[in-house]
Amino acid sequence: MPLEYLDFDLAIEKHANGYRAHALNWQGAQAAAPLTLALTDDEINAYLTQLGFRVRGAHTASAAAKAFGQKLFDALFQDDVRVLWKTALTFADAQNKGVRLHLRLSDTPELADLPWELLYDARANTFLNLSHKTPLVRFLEMADPPRRLQIEPPLRILGILSLPDDYAELSVEREWAKLQGALKKLSDDGLVELTPLQDATPSKLQELLRKQEFHILHFIGHGERDPQTNQGALVFENERGRGRLVSGEILGTLLRDARSLRLVVLNACEGARPDRTDPFGGVAQRLVQQTIPAVIAMQFEITDRAARAFTQEFYAALADNFPIEAALGEARKAIYGLPNETEWATPVLYSRSLDGMLFDLSKTRPRSSATTPTPTPGDAPKFEELLQHAERSRAQGERLLADTPVEREAWLPKFQAAEQTLQRALQLQPANARALLALLQIQARLAPENPERAKATAQQLEQLLFDATAAREKRILAQTYLLHATLTNPPNERLLERAGQLYLQSNDPAMSDRVHKMLRRVESANFRSLADLYGEPDLRFASPAAPAPEAAFDFNPLGNWIFQMQTEPDTRITVEFSANGSFQMMQRAGLIQVPINGTWLFNSLTQNLALQGVINAFQPFTLNLTLTSQTGDAFTAVSESGITFRLTRA
Repeated sequence: MPLEYLDFDLAIEKHANGYRAHALNWQGAQAAAPLTLALTDDEINAYLTQLGFRVRGAHTASAAAKAFGQKLFDALFQDDVRVLWKTALTFADAQNKGVRLHLRLSDTPELADLPWELLYDARANTFLNLSHKTPLVRFLEMADPPRRLQIEPPLRILGILSLPDDYAELSVEREWAKLQGALKKLSDDGLVELTPLQDATPSKLQELLRKQEFHILHFIGHGERDPQTNQGALVFENERGRGRLVSGEILGTLLRDARSLRLVVLNACEGARPDRTDPFGGVAQRLVQQTIPAVIAMQFEITDRAARAFTQEFYAALADNFPIEAALGEARKAIYGLPNETEWATPVLYSRSLDGMLFDLSKTRPRSSATTPTPTPGDAPKFEELLQHAERSRAQGERLLADTPVEREAWLPKFQAAEQTLQRALQLQPANARALLALLQIQARLAPENPERAKATAQQLEQLLFDATAAREKRILAQTYLLHATLTNPPNERLLERAGQLYLQSNDPAMSDRVHKMLRRVESANFRSLADLYGEPDLRFASPAAPAPEAAFDFNPLGNWIFQMQTEPDTRITVEFSANGSFQMMQRAGLIQVPINGTWLFNSLTQNLALQGVINAFQPFTLNLTLTSQTGDAFTAVSESGITFRLTRA
C-alpha cells in the first residue's frame, strides 16, 4: 500500500566560508549545522569509478557505495540536524508513515552533481533511497506547486524515439520494444497506453501534443552538453534526419501548454547532469522550471537490465496510485536485486510537487473529495453558516443533556433543529464529511427512536472515506466507526477495533487507548450500559483533540485577529478568518515575515479551533487550539504541544 509522508526539508546553503545544512520539518521545527564534505574532485571521481558507474562490474562497488554514501550522510546530518531527522523517523514510524527528504540545492548548484541518492546511514546499515519510507527528492521550489490531476485509466505515455543519422547508433527500437514488453501486462489490463513519436522533431512533437493528451513523456535517445551554452541538451532530429540539440528551456516551452503532462522520464546519459553554477542548468532542472511537475533523469549510463527493471516496477507502482517518490523507491529495489549493486542510484528525481501525487488514477469515475468538495460559487459561505448554526444548536442540546436529570422536551428540540439545518447544508454539499459526521452524531443521540437512520448515515460516511489518507479524514472515519459501533447493544467489536486503529494512525494515541479499553470491557461483557462503558461526558460525542470545556465562550472567529505566543512575546501573528472557511496568516518575528494560507474549522462544543494549510506555498502547516478562558474580548488558548496563545481582535 502507498504511504503517507511527513516532509523533511533540507537546504544546503552558503555560510561564512563554507556550507551549512538547514533543516525544517513538517511541524515547522528547524535546525542548522555546519556541512563539511572533506572530498576533492579527484577523490569523488575515484569513488565513482569504484562504484562501477564508469567501470561496470567492479567487485568493490557495494563497499564503495556504502563508504561514499556514509560520507555524504555524515556531512549532511550533523548535530541538531541529525537529532531532528531521527526524531522525524521515530514520529513517522509510530504513525505508519514515511519521511520524504526534500533536498534543496538551489543556493549551492556546485554540489548538485554529487550522487546524493547514495545517502547511507551506517548506524542503521541502510541506504535511504532503498526504502520507499525514506525517499530523497531533489526539490526545486517554484511559486506555483502543481495540483494532482484526476484521471481515469489508461495512463497515457508518449515515447520520443530519437536516432539521428549523424550520431552513434543507439538501439532505440529495441529500447522501445523493451519498454512495451515491460509494460505489456499493464497495457493488456488497460492501465497504460503507449504512443511512439517516430519522427523525433520538435515540430512533430508540438503537432502531436496539440491533437492528443498525454500524462507522461518518455525520451529515449542521446543527451550531451551544448558547447555554445554549456548547458545540458537532448538530441532530437531535424527535418533531414540529422541531430538537433534541444535545451531544457526549448523543450519546456514546447511542453508548457500540455496541461495534462505530469512527468518526463529522460533515458539519456546527460539528462540529469547539472550546471555547477546554475541550479536550472541541466535538462531535468530546466523542465521543472518550465512548469513540468516532476522529471526523472539518469545521472549516469544505465544498463539494459537495469532500465527494464526500472521501467516495469516504476510504471506498475504509478498505476497502483503510488506517489512518484514511492514508485521510484520500488523501482530502485528492483534494480538492486540485479548483479550490479549500484545502478539503483542512477535515476534522479527532480520535483516541485509537494505531496508526490502527480495523478489520482482511479478505476472508477472520479468522486468528489470527502473533506474539500467543490461547491457552486456562492455556496461556501452559506454552507459554513449553516454548519455553524447547526453546531450551536447541537451544543445547546449537549449542555442540556449534561444537566441531569432533564426533561426530554428540553433537549430534543435542539437536536431536531440542528438536524434540519444540517439537511439544508447537505443539499449544498451532499458529500461533505464534516456535515455528515455532525448529522450522524445527532442521529446517534436519537438512535433509540430510529437507529436505521443513523446506521445509513454511518455507512454513507464509511463508503465516502474508505480510502482516506489525510489525518483529518481518518479522524472523522474513526469517529464514524465509534458511533456506528454503539448503534447495537452490545457494541460491534469489529467497528471498535477499526476505530482504535484509525485514531492511532491519525496521531491520537490517547483516544486509541481509550477505545481499546472499551473493546476489552465489551469482550469481557464487564459493562452495564453505554454510559458506563463510554464515561461522562460521553466520548462518542466529544472531539478526540481535547475534552469538552466546562463552559462555552462567546467566540466568533470571523474577522481579523492577533495571536501572541506566551513564550515568544516578540512574535506577532495576524490572522484573517473568512466565512468560506479559509484563513490568511502572517507571522512576524523581527524583520522576517512568513505567509501561511489554508482552511479553518471551529467546534463550539469543544471550543477547538483547527487550522490547516501551507507555509510559503509549500510547507504543510497545522495548528489546533483549545480555548481555555476569556477575559473581556481576549481569549486564552492552548495548542496540542502545550503552547499558550493570547487571541485578541485586530
